[in-house]
Amino acid sequence: MTARHCLFSIKWIASTVCLLCLGSNLHAELLAGWRKTNAMLAASTPYVATTNHVKMSAQMTWTNFYKYNQNEWFYIEPWHTGTFANGVSATNYNYAGKPVTNYIEFCFTVDPGYKISFTNMLFRGMNDERRLWLHLRSETDNFSQDIIIGNNNHTTGQWTNRNYLTTTNSFKDYTNALYFLDVTNRPVRLRLYGVAAVSKWAYLYMTNLTASAYAGKCMIAFEGEVRRMIDVLPSSGPLVGGNVIVLTNAVDPLIGNGTDITNIQVGALSITSFLGQGSNWVSWIAPAGDSPGAKDITVYSVSTGSTVFTQAYTYNPTGVITHLSPVTGPVTGGFPVAIVGSNLCAGDVTNVTWGAGTAAVVSQSSTQVVVTAPAGVGTVGLRVDSISFGESWKSGAFTYSGPNLQVRGTNGEAIASGEAASLEKGSDFGTIPSGSVVTNWMALTNSGLGLLTIGGVTTNGDGAARFGMDGIPSTLADGAQDAFSVVFDASAVGAHTAAVHVVSDGPSPYIIYLSATVAKSDQTITFLPIGDQVTTSKVGLAATASSGLSVSFATNNGPAVMADGTNLSFTGAGSVSIVASQAGNASWNPAPDVTNTFNVTKAQAGVYLSSLTQAYDGAARNVTATSDPSGLTVEFTYDGNAWAPTNVGSYAVTGTVNDANWQGSADGSLVVSKGAAGVYLAGLTQTYDGAARNVTATSDPSGLTVEFTYDGNAWAPTNVGSYAVTGTVNDVNWQGSADGSLVVSKANQVLSNFLPTNGSVFLATDIVGLSAAASSGLAVSFATNNGPGLITGLTNLSFTAGGEVSVVASQTGDGNWNPAAEQTNIYTVMSYADVSIASAHGTTIPMTGVYTMLVGTVFTSQVQTPDTQGTTQYVCAGWTATENLDPAGGVGTQAVVTVNGTGALTWRWTTNYWLGATAEDHGLVVGGNGWAGLGVTTQIVAVADAYYRFTNWTGAVESSVNPLDVLMDGPKTLMAHFAANWTTNQPTPEWWMAQYGLTNFETDVLLDADGDGVPTGNEWTMNTDPTNALSFLYAARYDVAYGANCYDVVSTNTEPPYDVYTQIVCDVIGQLLAWPCATDRVYDVEFDATFPLGGWAPAPGLTNLGCADGWLSLTNALSPDALKMYRLKVRAP
Repeated sequence: MTARHCLFSIKWIASTVCLLCLGSNLHAELLAGWRKTNAMLAASTPYVATTNHVKMSAQMTWTNFYKYNQNEWFYIEPWHTGTFANGVSATNYNYAGKPVTNYIEFCFTVDPGYKISFTNMLFRGMNDERRLWLHLRSETDNFSQDIIIGNNNHTTGQWTNRNYLTTTNSFKDYTNALYFLDVTNRPVRLRLYGVAAVSKWAYLYMTNLTASAYAGKCMIAFEGEVRRMIDVLPSSGPLVGGNVIVLTNAVDPLIGNGTDITNIQVGALSITSFLGQGSNWVSWIAPAGDSPGAKDITVYSVSTGSTVFTQAYTYNPTGVITHLSPVTGPVTGGFPVAIVGSNLCAGDVTNVTWGAGTAAVVSQSSTQVVVTAPAGVGTVGLRVDSISFGESWKSGAFTYSGPNLQVRGTNGEAIASGEAASLEKGSDFGTIPSGSVVTNWMALTNSGLGLLTIGGVTTNGDGAARFGMDGIPSTLADGAQDAFSVVFDASAVGAHTAAVHVVSDGPSPYIIYLSATVAKSDQTITFLPIGDQVTTSKVGLAATASSGLSVSFATNNGPAVMADGTNLSFTGAGSVSIVASQAGNASWNPAPDVTNTFNVTKAQAGVYLSSLTQAYDGAARNVTATSDPSGLTVEFTYDGNAWAPTNVGSYAVTGTVNDANWQGSADGSLVVSKGAAGVYLAGLTQTYDGAARNVTATSDPSGLTVEFTYDGNAWAPTNVGSYAVTGTVNDVNWQGSADGSLVVSKANQVLSNFLPTNGSVFLATDIVGLSAAASSGLAVSFATNNGPGLITGLTNLSFTAGGEVSVVASQTGDGNWNPAAEQTNIYTVMSYADVSIASAHGTTIPMTGVYTMLVGTVFTSQVQTPDTQGTTQYVCAGWTATENLDPAGGVGTQAVVTVNGTGALTWRWTTNYWLGATAEDHGLVVGGNGWAGLGVTTQIVAVADAYYRFTNWTGAVESSVNPLDVLMDGPKTLMAHFAANWTTNQPTPEWWMAQYGLTNFETDVLLDADGDGVPTGNEWTMNTDPTNALSFLYAARYDVAYGANCYDVVSTNTEPPYDVYTQIVCDVIGQLLAWPCATDRVYDVEFDATFPLGGWAPAPGLTNLGCADGWLSLTNALSPDALKMYRLKVRAP
């Protein structure tokens, strides 16, 4: 792609608009036109300049619309001097806050994938009112910028050279954006990005252009280029490379499919490794350039081939540092230094390296970077790093002057002023045993220029008194070194710090931080071993410490107690450990503990057993014992178990002493015999239930097993009778028995499940099966008590008529059962009846007809109301019922009855008719439009609109009476009619006059309210505005009519540069007559070819003319025999 800068301007000469320098493959075009917005211009005035663009082919015919000046710039004179045909001056209005006036409109059409970048706009203008308002905006993103041009003088021909911007929009660069910054030969930034099927419009309104010799002259030109729509970020970088480059927004064409870019060339340099890529973007690390300057970028991909972006990236030249100002300074630093050169930065300095350190940046430009010099000595070089230009070097650029004090440690390394105390350099003495004195040797050096004078040395800090300085010299020649000593007194345990301040005519004060730590001494304990002991022993403890400090004792573990710190006794047998310790003091560390461990054993005791013979009572049979010495705890085992036995038997017993200080035991035998138990019989009186009648018993003690016999048998009896009973205990540890008699009596029985259940309802034709159950399991019998019922086959119940039937169920008992209580069930027997429903109108639920129902049924009937049949309506009025249908509820359209026999239910109805009352236009009717009852008289009233009156009724009643009473003997429809009120004088409708505020009708109709010479009554005939002096029927337009025979007229400009231009001229074939018309009037054109006039006749084909678009016209031929005089007639259709 080739991007060429050019000047493309709006050329009004020769009615052309061009975009220069784009070559044959145009990707953008510039269109321009002048648009009329002044309402006073005639509607037929052409307003678009002729162009060579296919979309704009109309002609511009205004005089003095364009011309050259001597500098070949193009002027625009939108007005000629004088006035227009309607007598209105050609004066515009200020754009701000007032009607929009004429403007020049620019349209830049841009193809997708391309953009127009404007780099300069030149505007020059002259205006006699010393003001010209321009407004530049973009239709695509609502951008707006106003420019007020002022301070010009047309009388001297001075061009505008100053502008004022009313907004402060800054340049922005993104899709569909149009922005404006400045004018008058200053750079502007207008960018239009191509989008498919979208044009970008820039509007430049030029207002306050008045009619005078110099008024409204202006010239506009833009400078720029058309490019593919890409962005390279950044667009420039250092010659050494190393920065990230992103090429993006490559739309037409794309540069790949997202993955197939294989190579990129920047100038002659090739890149094959990328940070990332897409179909319209790619990113890489810039390689070092071969030379400064703009470079083409070529992108190679498999899918799109090679795409060239001309001069898309610029390698900036390497910066050069020429000199510093100043070039020397004191070693203390802190003063500004200007680094002077070329291509140092683009406002993007990242770091300034100064000797072995860095310098802070104060200000920066491409030719000068100002920094604050750091402290230093000797001669140093420097380097300026910037994003755009890379590294700029200068060695030996700056020299520090004056003496310079420096301290060196015990290892010969420099100790910087204010540096923390260092063990390696000897300023930290480390850890020293208490009572020691330590000396460290250091040195003072003068690394600067000139004699160094030391004015004094002071020591501060909490350890200042323990550090002593010796051998500090008063002066040092440049390059000289002198040793001095630091002496530390370690008489107090702890950490000690101090700060030594050396005052000199070099960097001052020079601060040396010192530190040292004094540690405590160690000690040991001598504690002789202790032999084994018995529980009754007493031991006195003794030990010594090497420090001479007293030793303390403590029991570590075991059955021992301490008294008075050294007296040891024992609470039982076991292993005992005693610890000897010494805690230290301000000068001694704690001594390591020493522990002695020994054993303690128990003493021997006697044991004597008792209670070895006992009787069983259900509790544990415990043996007792005594001891010597007395009071010791003795524990027992029984046949080796820890628990005492309960049951009868013989058991081996051992008693053992359990005591912390004593031990001993004894053996023996425990004998346990059976106990006597009581037996108490129960359940000797029982009732027969078909099961064995077992007797029960309790025992003392409770819970013993008791076995029974009945008349000597081991099993229990079942039937009614008296039986001898014996109960005997069966237990390992108990014995006992008791006698008694068991008596069994008869049982009661009950009836259940008597079916059908009490209250059941049956039809007289039903046969019902009876059933019931006795709790004894014996058979149940049935009998009727009363009513129309009959039992056959023991359980089959049938009916002889309707009514109530009683049935009794019974069971008489046997040898083991008493008779059961009888049960009675009562049944209802039902019969049927016929019920009829009748209704003359509407729909009933259920439908009309005869229904068979059970006697006693509660029956509901409903009806839907009203029943509307066209203009007649029937409304439910209630219901009636015959005997045997007793009312049970229901209101309105619902009837609820109880059926006691055959009967009939009938619905009742009333009749309504529809009264319809409508109004013709210009009025309304009050009343009617509803239902009215048969024989009812209803009143309706007609109400006319303002400026109208009621005339008559039509329809069911023909009458002029208002209000009107209507007898409803059938459906009826009526319409009210109204008529407009007209004036008596020169009849005109009052409503038409009222809409113009003319309500004194008889007077106003004869007057000329707007003074246009046409009375109000005549304005009605024309349907023009009687209050507007410009509204009346007249021939509003008389103009030349052109034919199809046209030819070119070629002219040469009479002023330099004498350009030739062509104008199209057509033959005149007649005159055009046109007048405004009203769409609700009819027009007749009459003509008279004689003079004097008197022979008016209808023009053929021009009578009964309707108006469609507000204008009517005719063309009069130029031939002499066709010349006529015309007049217009107007009337209502």
